[in-house]
Amino acid sequence: KGELSFELLILNDIKSTVFDPRPLELSKFVRKYLLGYYQKNEILKSYNTVVDNKSSSVKTLKIPPQIRGYFEVTDSETNPPVDFTFPTILTNQDIYLENISKSTHTGWGLKHSLQSLQLTSFSSIYSWVEGQNEGIICQLCNISNECLSLEGESDGSIPFEKALQTLQHCSIIVGMHPDQAAEHIVNWAIRNNKPFAIIPCCVFARRFPKRQLKDGKSVTSYGDLISYLMEKHSDIQAVEMDFEGRNVLLYFLAGVPVHYDVHNNNVAIAPDPLVVRGRASADRWNAIH
Repeated sequence: KGELSFELLILNDIKSTVFDPRPLELSKFVRKYLLGYYQKNEILKSYNTVVDNKSSSVKTLKIPPQIRGYFEVTDSETNPPVDFTFPTILTNQDIYLENISKSTHTGWGLKHSLQSLQLTSFSSIYSWVEGQNEGIICQLCNISNECLSLEGESDGSIPFEKALQTLQHCSIIVGMHPDQAAEHIVNWAIRNNKPFAIIPCCVFARRFPKRQLKDGKSVTSYGDLISYLMEKHSDIQAVEMDFEGRNVLLYFLAGVPVHYDVHNNNVAIAPDPLVVRGRASADRWNAIH
Protein backbone atom coordinates (compact mmCIF):
# COMPACT_ATOMS: atom_id res chain seq x y z
CA LYS A 1 0.00 0.00 0.00
CA GLY A 2 2.74 2.45 -0.97
CA GLU A 3 5.76 0.85 0.71
CA LEU A 4 7.87 0.59 -2.43
CA SER A 5 7.19 4.16 -3.57
CA PHE A 6 7.79 5.49 -0.06
CA GLU A 7 11.17 3.76 0.23
CA LEU A 8 12.26 4.77 -3.27
CA LEU A 9 11.45 8.36 -2.38
CA ILE A 10 13.04 8.65 1.07
CA LEU A 11 16.00 6.31 0.55
CA ASN A 12 16.87 6.93 -3.11
CA ASP A 13 15.18 10.23 -3.99
CA ILE A 14 13.43 8.48 -6.88
CA LYS A 15 10.08 10.05 -7.66
CA SER A 16 7.40 7.37 -7.70
CA THR A 17 3.60 7.50 -7.82
CA VAL A 18 1.40 4.87 -6.17
CA PHE A 19 -1.39 3.51 -8.41
CA ASP A 20 -3.74 1.71 -6.04
CA PRO A 21 -7.42 2.13 -5.08
CA ARG A 22 -6.64 1.46 -1.44
CA PRO A 23 -5.42 4.19 0.94
CA LEU A 24 -1.72 4.39 1.70
CA GLU A 25 -0.68 2.27 4.65
CA LEU A 26 2.70 3.60 5.70
CA SER A 27 2.72 3.83 9.49
CA LYS A 28 5.07 0.86 9.95
CA PHE A 29 7.56 2.23 7.45
CA VAL A 30 7.39 5.74 8.87
CA ARG A 31 8.31 4.27 12.25
CA LYS A 32 11.27 2.44 10.69
CA TYR A 33 12.42 5.65 9.06
CA LEU A 34 12.07 7.80 12.18
CA LEU A 35 13.90 5.27 14.32
CA GLY A 36 16.74 4.90 11.81
CA TYR A 37 16.05 1.27 10.86
CA TYR A 38 16.94 1.80 7.20
CA GLN A 39 20.36 3.11 8.20
CA LYS A 40 21.05 0.61 10.98
CA ASN A 41 20.31 -2.47 8.84
CA GLU A 42 23.56 -3.13 6.92
CA ILE A 43 21.83 -4.91 4.03
CA LEU A 44 19.29 -2.14 3.50
CA LYS A 45 21.87 0.57 4.11
CA SER A 46 23.96 -0.60 1.17
CA TYR A 47 21.15 0.37 -1.22
CA ASN A 48 20.44 3.80 0.27
CA THR A 49 21.65 6.62 -1.94
CA VAL A 50 20.21 9.45 0.15
CA VAL A 51 22.66 10.39 2.91
CA ASP A 52 21.03 10.60 6.33
CA ASN A 53 21.95 13.95 7.83
CA LYS A 54 22.56 12.92 11.43
CA SER A 55 23.61 16.43 12.40
CA SER A 56 20.16 17.78 11.65
CA SER A 57 17.48 17.68 14.35
CA VAL A 58 14.75 17.72 11.71
CA LYS A 59 13.89 14.68 9.57
CA THR A 60 12.20 15.29 6.21
CA LEU A 61 9.37 12.85 5.64
CA LYS A 62 8.30 12.63 2.00
CA ILE A 63 5.00 11.00 1.08
CA PRO A 64 4.56 9.64 -2.49
CA PRO A 65 1.67 10.94 -4.60
CA GLN A 66 -1.12 8.51 -5.42
CA ILE A 67 -3.65 7.70 -8.13
CA ARG A 68 -6.50 6.09 -6.20
CA GLY A 69 -8.00 3.70 -8.71
CA TYR A 70 -7.67 0.35 -10.45
CA PHE A 71 -4.98 -0.12 -13.10
CA GLU A 72 -6.98 -1.67 -15.94
CA VAL A 73 -6.84 -1.58 -19.71
CA THR A 74 -9.85 -2.35 -21.85
CA ASP A 75 -8.44 -5.15 -24.00
CA SER A 76 -5.58 -7.61 -24.16
CA GLU A 77 -4.20 -6.42 -27.49
CA THR A 78 -0.50 -5.67 -27.10
CA ASN A 79 0.34 -4.31 -30.55
CA PRO A 80 1.55 -0.70 -30.19
CA PRO A 81 -1.26 1.75 -31.10
CA VAL A 82 -0.87 4.86 -33.22
CA ASP A 83 -1.29 7.11 -30.19
CA PHE A 84 -0.40 6.77 -26.54
CA THR A 85 -3.10 4.94 -24.58
CA PHE A 86 -4.08 5.32 -20.94
CA PRO A 87 -5.62 2.95 -18.40
CA THR A 88 -9.43 2.97 -18.31
CA ILE A 89 -9.59 5.22 -15.24
CA LEU A 90 -7.88 8.00 -17.24
CA THR A 91 -10.28 7.90 -20.19
CA ASN A 92 -11.61 11.31 -19.18
CA GLN A 93 -11.87 13.47 -16.07
CA ASP A 94 -15.43 12.39 -15.20
CA ILE A 95 -14.48 8.70 -15.19
CA TYR A 96 -11.36 9.55 -13.19
CA LEU A 97 -13.29 11.41 -10.50
CA GLU A 98 -15.97 8.71 -10.39
CA ASN A 99 -13.35 6.01 -9.81
CA ILE A 100 -11.62 8.04 -7.11
CA SER A 101 -14.94 8.55 -5.33
CA LYS A 102 -15.68 4.83 -5.53
CA SER A 103 -12.25 3.94 -4.13
CA THR A 104 -12.51 6.54 -1.37
CA HIS A 105 -15.91 5.30 -0.19
CA THR A 106 -15.10 1.60 -0.39
CA GLY A 107 -14.69 -0.14 2.97
CA TRP A 108 -11.15 -1.51 2.89
CA GLY A 109 -11.23 -2.91 6.42
CA LEU A 110 -10.05 -1.67 9.80
CA LYS A 111 -6.38 -1.86 8.97
CA HIS A 112 -6.88 0.95 6.47
CA SER A 113 -8.86 3.23 8.78
CA LEU A 114 -7.63 6.28 10.65
CA GLN A 115 -8.73 4.65 13.88
CA SER A 116 -5.96 2.07 13.43
CA LEU A 117 -3.41 4.86 12.86
CA GLN A 118 -2.77 4.12 9.22
CA LEU A 119 -1.45 7.02 7.14
CA THR A 120 -4.31 7.33 4.69
CA SER A 121 -3.60 10.92 3.75
CA PHE A 122 -1.02 13.66 4.04
CA SER A 123 -2.92 15.50 6.77
CA SER A 124 -3.34 12.37 8.89
CA ILE A 125 0.44 12.21 9.29
CA TYR A 126 0.24 15.28 11.50
CA SER A 127 -2.19 13.58 13.87
CA TRP A 128 0.00 10.48 13.92
CA VAL A 129 3.14 12.47 14.67
CA GLU A 130 1.69 14.97 17.13
CA GLY A 131 -1.00 12.84 18.71
CA GLN A 132 -1.37 9.22 19.63
CA ASN A 133 2.20 8.14 18.75
CA GLU A 134 3.97 11.08 20.34
CA GLY A 135 6.22 8.71 22.31
CA ILE A 136 8.10 7.68 19.18
CA ILE A 137 8.88 11.31 18.41
CA CYS A 138 10.00 11.94 21.98
CA GLN A 139 12.53 9.13 21.68
CA LEU A 140 14.12 11.07 18.84
CA CYS A 141 14.29 14.65 20.06
CA ASN A 142 11.83 15.23 22.89
CA ILE A 143 10.16 17.93 20.80
CA SER A 144 7.15 16.26 19.23
CA ASN A 145 6.09 19.21 17.07
CA GLU A 146 9.47 20.24 15.67
CA CYS A 147 11.32 17.08 14.69
CA LEU A 148 9.64 16.51 11.31
CA SER A 149 9.49 18.39 8.05
CA LEU A 150 6.66 16.99 5.89
CA GLU A 151 6.62 16.95 2.11
CA GLY A 152 3.88 15.39 -0.01
CA GLU A 153 0.64 15.68 -1.91
CA SER A 154 -2.61 16.93 -0.46
CA ASP A 155 -5.30 14.48 0.62
CA GLY A 156 -6.52 11.93 -1.91
CA SER A 157 -5.55 11.32 -5.52
CA ILE A 158 -3.49 13.67 -7.65
CA PRO A 159 -5.36 15.88 -10.18
CA PHE A 160 -6.47 14.36 -13.48
CA GLU A 161 -4.02 16.30 -15.67
CA LYS A 162 -1.11 15.40 -13.42
CA ALA A 163 -2.15 11.74 -13.53
CA LEU A 164 -2.09 11.86 -17.34
CA GLN A 165 1.38 13.40 -17.34
CA THR A 166 2.62 10.87 -14.79
CA LEU A 167 1.63 7.90 -16.96
CA GLN A 168 2.82 9.47 -20.20
CA HIS A 169 6.25 10.49 -18.92
CA CYS A 170 7.05 7.76 -16.40
CA SER A 171 10.33 5.91 -16.90
CA ILE A 172 9.07 2.49 -15.78
CA ILE A 173 6.03 0.84 -14.25
CA VAL A 174 6.68 -1.53 -11.35
CA GLY A 175 4.36 -4.06 -9.73
CA MET A 176 5.27 -5.93 -6.54
CA HIS A 177 2.70 -8.73 -6.27
CA PRO A 178 0.15 -6.59 -8.18
CA ASP A 179 -2.65 -9.20 -8.03
CA GLN A 180 -5.27 -8.71 -10.78
CA ALA A 181 -3.33 -5.80 -12.29
CA ALA A 182 -0.38 -7.96 -13.41
CA GLU A 183 -1.61 -8.66 -16.94
CA HIS A 184 -2.95 -5.12 -17.31
CA ILE A 185 0.51 -3.73 -16.49
CA VAL A 186 2.18 -5.99 -19.05
CA ASN A 187 -0.37 -5.19 -21.78
CA TRP A 188 -0.24 -1.46 -21.17
CA ALA A 189 3.55 -1.30 -21.03
CA ILE A 190 3.98 -3.25 -24.27
CA ARG A 191 1.31 -1.23 -26.08
CA ASN A 192 3.04 2.02 -25.13
CA ASN A 193 6.61 0.70 -25.30
CA LYS A 194 7.25 1.44 -21.63
CA PRO A 195 9.70 -0.60 -19.52
CA PHE A 196 8.11 -2.64 -16.76
CA ALA A 197 9.19 -4.88 -13.88
CA ILE A 198 6.66 -7.01 -12.03
CA ILE A 199 6.70 -9.90 -9.57
CA PRO A 200 3.39 -11.69 -10.16
CA CYS A 201 1.76 -13.52 -7.29
CA CYS A 202 -1.86 -14.75 -7.25
CA VAL A 203 -3.20 -16.43 -10.39
CA PHE A 204 -6.92 -15.57 -10.08
CA ALA A 205 -7.88 -18.46 -12.38
CA ARG A 206 -11.58 -18.09 -11.61
CA ARG A 207 -11.47 -14.34 -12.21
CA PHE A 208 -9.82 -14.83 -15.62
CA PRO A 209 -11.12 -18.20 -16.91
CA LYS A 210 -10.41 -17.38 -20.59
CA ARG A 211 -6.66 -17.13 -20.17
CA GLN A 212 -4.82 -19.73 -22.21
CA LEU A 213 -1.21 -20.49 -23.11
CA LYS A 214 -0.29 -20.71 -26.78
CA ASP A 215 -0.54 -24.50 -26.57
CA GLY A 216 -4.16 -24.18 -25.45
CA LYS A 217 -3.60 -25.00 -21.76
CA SER A 218 -5.67 -22.98 -19.31
CA VAL A 219 -3.79 -20.72 -16.90
CA THR A 220 -4.46 -22.33 -13.52
CA SER A 221 -1.10 -22.30 -11.69
CA TYR A 222 1.66 -19.84 -10.82
CA GLY A 223 3.92 -21.41 -13.45
CA ASP A 224 1.17 -21.07 -16.06
CA LEU A 225 0.80 -17.38 -15.20
CA ILE A 226 4.52 -16.68 -15.61
CA SER A 227 4.59 -18.49 -18.96
CA TYR A 228 1.40 -16.74 -20.08
CA LEU A 229 2.79 -13.28 -19.37
CA MET A 230 6.14 -14.09 -21.00
CA GLU A 231 4.39 -15.23 -24.16
CA LYS A 232 3.15 -11.69 -24.70
CA HIS A 233 6.52 -10.46 -26.00
CA SER A 234 9.78 -12.13 -26.95
CA ASP A 235 11.81 -9.48 -25.09
CA ILE A 236 10.28 -10.18 -21.66
CA GLN A 237 12.96 -11.63 -19.38
CA ALA A 238 12.68 -13.58 -16.11
CA VAL A 239 15.02 -13.62 -13.11
CA GLU A 240 14.68 -15.17 -9.68
CA MET A 241 14.78 -12.72 -6.77
CA ASP A 242 16.66 -13.54 -3.58
CA PHE A 243 13.72 -14.30 -1.31
CA GLU A 244 11.49 -17.31 -0.82
CA GLY A 245 8.06 -17.92 -2.29
CA ARG A 246 6.71 -16.47 -5.52
CA ASN A 247 9.87 -14.61 -6.44
CA VAL A 248 10.06 -14.54 -10.26
CA LEU A 249 10.64 -11.04 -11.59
CA LEU A 250 9.51 -10.36 -15.16
CA TYR A 251 10.94 -7.31 -16.87
CA PHE A 252 10.74 -5.60 -20.25
CA LEU A 253 13.24 -2.94 -21.29
CA ALA A 254 11.21 -1.52 -24.19
CA GLY A 255 14.28 -1.08 -26.36
CA VAL A 256 16.39 0.55 -23.64
CA PRO A 257 19.96 -0.63 -24.31
CA VAL A 258 21.61 -3.06 -21.90
CA HIS A 259 24.56 -1.60 -20.01
CA TYR A 260 27.94 -3.14 -20.78
CA ASP A 261 31.16 -3.15 -18.81
CA VAL A 262 33.73 -1.46 -21.07
CA HIS A 263 36.51 -2.60 -18.73
CA ASN A 264 35.58 -6.28 -19.07
CA ASN A 265 35.37 -7.07 -22.79
CA ASN A 266 31.98 -5.33 -23.03
CA VAL A 267 30.26 -8.07 -21.04
CA ALA A 268 26.69 -7.22 -20.09
CA ILE A 269 26.56 -5.96 -16.51
CA ALA A 270 24.82 -8.60 -14.42
CA PRO A 271 22.13 -7.78 -11.84
CA ASP A 272 23.24 -7.31 -8.24
CA PRO A 273 23.83 -10.83 -6.84
CA LEU A 274 22.50 -9.72 -3.44
CA VAL A 275 19.11 -9.17 -5.03
CA VAL A 276 18.90 -11.59 -7.95
CA ARG A 277 19.80 -15.27 -7.73
CA GLY A 278 20.03 -15.66 -11.49
CA ARG A 279 17.96 -16.33 -14.57
CA ALA A 280 14.66 -18.05 -13.88
CA SER A 281 13.64 -21.06 -15.94
CA ALA A 282 10.31 -22.73 -16.65
CA ASP A 283 11.37 -25.70 -14.49
CA ARG A 284 11.85 -23.31 -11.59
CA TRP A 285 8.65 -21.30 -11.82
CA ASN A 286 6.54 -24.38 -12.52
CA ALA A 287 7.80 -25.84 -9.23
CA ILE A 288 6.64 -22.82 -7.21
CA HIS A 289 3.21 -23.10 -5.64
